[in-house]
Amino acid sequence: MSTIRIYDANNYLRRNFEKGAPVQQVVPQYQRCVSLWVFDGAGALAKRRELYPEYKVKRDRETPTINGAYDFLRAVKIDLLPHCENAITLDMPGWEADDVIAHLVQAYARVDSITAIELYSNDGDFLQLKTGNQKLKIMDTIKLAEQVDPALIRLYKTLVGDSSDNIPGLKGFGDKAFAALSADTVADWLGFLAGTDQSLVSDLADTLKPAQREWFLGEGKEKLRLFWRIVGFLPIDADLVNNSMRISVSDRDEYQRTCRQYMWGI
Repeated sequence: MSTIRIYDANNYLRRNFEKGAPVQQVVPQYQRCVSLWVFDGAGALAKRRELYPEYKVKRDRETPTINGAYDFLRAVKIDLLPHCENAITLDMPGWEADDVIAHLVQAYARVDSITAIELYSNDGDFLQLKTGNQKLKIMDTIKLAEQVDPALIRLYKTLVGDSSDNIPGLKGFGDKAFAALSADTVADWLGFLAGTDQSLVSDLADTLKPAQREWFLGEGKEKLRLFWRIVGFLPIDADLVNNSMRISVSDRDEYQRTCRQYMWGI
């Protein structure tokens, strides 16, 4: 049995930093299987902000520079991971970690020698990857998993919205409205958002409240299609991913030096 671990590094490291978990537990020097630590690349938000300038603007205002989390992330990425056995660090300029991770999960799912993919993140977007993928196991708890079918996560975030990414969705369309959707209406939404079938517009409008219907028949049609693109994963070139991987070389002395210099809980 061959297992590969994929870490949504910014997500995973920040959460553990804020919990004060011992660094040797969070980033052990020796791991039994290959581990990929995927970070956001420089200018990672640019592609989606070209489509929707308001994307993740709340995070710009809430950047946790004061509590030392970003300094910790940089220290782990630059000074610690290069000395951890079986660790591969990956960040790609212009790409968010989510897109790179989605590519890796889908690629490894097709490799016969990989029998298990362990993904470390509590980001609900990754639930989309579970559909039809028996190898994938998300190791962190995601609350959204309790209420939405993984196959409908993208639709859920398009219609209900995602406040963390500043995606407003369809105004007034919350969890109860989503749960009440019939199978036929779900199919119509998926057909409309994923395609260009204008014949579905009037049918979908008839399922909405008056104010929602007015917005949808106006600017809403294209806005929702835009949200659909943003909350999905952007395709990425395989060669670009492979050429961006930095494979570590185990060095116990350097690992210990970094722990003493930068980390907490030693």
